[in-house]
Amino acid sequence: MRMGLALVVSLVCIGPLLLMHAQNKTKVPDAHDILAGTIGALETEGLLHAEQVDTAKTSIELGASQKLSKRKSRQIFFVHVILHDSTNIEAIAVGDNSSIAEESGLVVYVVAKVLQPDGKPVPQPQ
Repeated sequence: MRMGLALVVSLVCIGPLLLMHAQNKTKVPDAHDILAGTIGALETEGLLHAEQVDTAKTSIELGASQKLSKRKSRQIFFVHVILHDSTNIEAIAVGDNSSIAEESGLVVYVVAKVLQPDGKPVPQPQ
C-alpha cells in the first residue's frame, strides 16, 4: 500500500515536469525526411531526376548531432545517392531542427570531386 501511494505521489509531482520537458523537445526529422529533402535539392539543381534514384542502394548515415539550445539542434548526414546507371552522387545534408518553424531547415552540400578515392595518402608536391 505504501509503495502504491508513493508511486502515485511521485507521478503527480513528476508528471507535470515530464510534460513540460516533452513540450520543449524539438521534432527531429527521420532519415527518410532528410533523404527526400536531399534528393529534392539535387533535382532542383538539375543533378538528377527522382526517377533515376535506386532507392535500394541509396544510403544515409548520421555523421554528427549537436544540441544548439534548449529548442534547437543540428544534425549532419552523409547521403550516398546511387542512380540506376550506377552513378554515385555524394552529399552532406545539414538539418537544423527547432520548435519554431522559421529556425528549421535543410542545407545540402554536393561533394564535387572525391580526392584519393582509394584511401592512399595525398602525394607531396614536387
